[in-house]
Amino acid sequence: MRLRPRPIGSGRCDDDAGSTLVSMLIVMLVLSIGGLVLSSIVVNTSAMLVEGRESVQSRAAADAGLAEVVARGQRGEDICSAASYVSTVAPRFTVEVLCDSSRVLLRSAGRGADGGSTVTEATYQRNLSTQSLKGAVISASGSLNVSSINITAPAIDGDIVLDSGDFDCNNSMEIFGDLIVRDGAVNLSNQCRIHGDVIASRSVQIQNNAVGVDGDVHAMGDFTLTTSATIGGSVYTRGKATVNSGGRVVGSVTAVGDAAIGGPTTHLGGGVWAGGAVSVNAATVSGSVTAAGSGDADFFNSTTGSVRVAGKISQMQGARINGDVTSSRPGVAHSIAPGTTITGSLTLAGTYSTWSSGPTVHGTVRQNVGGLVAPTAPTVDTPWALTPGAFEWVDLAFPATGWPGYTRIATPGCDYQNSPADRAMINALTAPTIVDARTCSTLKLYDVAFAVKTNVTFLVSSVQAQKLKVTSADGAPHAFNIITPDGTPDHTPTCAPVSGFATPGTIDIGDVVMDARITGLAYSPCTVHIGQSTGGGRWNGQVYAGKVTWGGNSSPRMQLDYREVTVPGFAVAGGGGGGGAGGAASVLGDLIRLRDT
Repeated sequence: MRLRPRPIGSGRCDDDAGSTLVSMLIVMLVLSIGGLVLSSIVVNTSAMLVEGRESVQSRAAADAGLAEVVARGQRGEDICSAASYVSTVAPRFTVEVLCDSSRVLLRSAGRGADGGSTVTEATYQRNLSTQSLKGAVISASGSLNVSSINITAPAIDGDIVLDSGDFDCNNSMEIFGDLIVRDGAVNLSNQCRIHGDVIASRSVQIQNNAVGVDGDVHAMGDFTLTTSATIGGSVYTRGKATVNSGGRVVGSVTAVGDAAIGGPTTHLGGGVWAGGAVSVNAATVSGSVTAAGSGDADFFNSTTGSVRVAGKISQMQGARINGDVTSSRPGVAHSIAPGTTITGSLTLAGTYSTWSSGPTVHGTVRQNVGGLVAPTAPTVDTPWALTPGAFEWVDLAFPATGWPGYTRIATPGCDYQNSPADRAMINALTAPTIVDARTCSTLKLYDVAFAVKTNVTFLVSSVQAQKLKVTSADGAPHAFNIITPDGTPDHTPTCAPVSGFATPGTIDIGDVVMDARITGLAYSPCTVHIGQSTGGGRWNGQVYAGKVTWGGNSSPRMQLDYREVTVPGFAVAGGGGGGGAGGAASVLGDLIRLRDT
């Protein structure tokens, strides 16, 4: 039998022919893809080589800057006392230092000779050998009434710490940090806002259009929120908690005493845990409500989560309870009215009285139930910031031998306001200098302008420095301090005369203006007065005093930019928000993160 070729297009191809065609197509596809990948690799490699030539020098410079500052920190140098470290010779770098109580951020910008630049960031743990309160404003005694002030910080909480005395803000204020009142009460009203926590040994009142608190509130007395302000965290109080008039708490409310939540626009994002009685009147509580006290519980036109109380439910009317309702109080008739909806079960050690159809209960209803246990009463711990050892006054003396690295000069006169020669002398300084003006009964720096080229510290008994202006003449960071020394080493502010010097008085830095490159410490065991009457004042650094007072109320607000200050004999150690502290300088701990930006 003779086989004849099959005409093209007629019938079906045999299996071997189809497999061969598919194989050829796959090979062609693979070769095409390989060619494209090879081309891409060549192009990308060329780009990487170009980028590498442009960045290798700057990357090496950035790494060198980082290594330099890390080595300083690991040797125990307080690198947080410097805003930056700058190299003016190759390798050229600028390392910015940003510190908070637990971390150190180093941002190293390296520059190559070819114009390339690289920025590397390293974040380290901040190890401190002591833990003490520190902050932008430290006042050892006396109440403080402030208004028209902003306390900010580039990288650390700008706290206010009062060791003794009440705190009152009655106009406008923002603190980008914590407010710590160790022996006193807090009252916030009008445009007053705390971006951190409020911690007080007595009552905390937030009223009259106050903006609120972004963090938690810890009150060892009563807590009262009677305005439409917001608490961004939770509330912990050893007294009674009152929230009404549209107040909002994002978290929960824990009160050792009673809790009263009221108002149609009042809202709690969490729950309520009270040691006493509880009432929720026309308000919304997203979480559960728990009351350990034997007093009456009241729920009227309100919405809550589950309810568990030890007392009698004296009224539950027009309420919606998203969960169970339980009372462990036996022998009483609870009043639960029609119009109330309970999405869970109703369980009572006693009975309940109503009229008409009674409440709507989606779960089971049980009365005269034995063995129900009363809720546990809450406790509120003392925050660390209020413990006895959390604050210790730093006695900053000025030794007869002076400060290492500083030249001490006696001031030519006491009236810089009317002495151009004295002002020119300060502006001409090029090395760190102590200007000892303590023999002046009052040093006059009123409305004086300094343009400094180095670190300058004035030692004073008393000074009028209102409207003082301090700028950097060379654009570099410099320190400008005003200090009344405390020569009595007893860890308390000693405002007393020192032999050979004038009787100490007040450091008045109202309306002072510093430019951004100047950082200073205003220190006195007596009084430091801050404030403004013309608006736009600015102090960068810290105010540390036996007593801080405020005066004036103008706009724009005074700016206090909190930066930790270190001078010989005054080392600020850290932990937790706020306060000046003695002890060892900060050192670097473990590396947390390393990255290029």
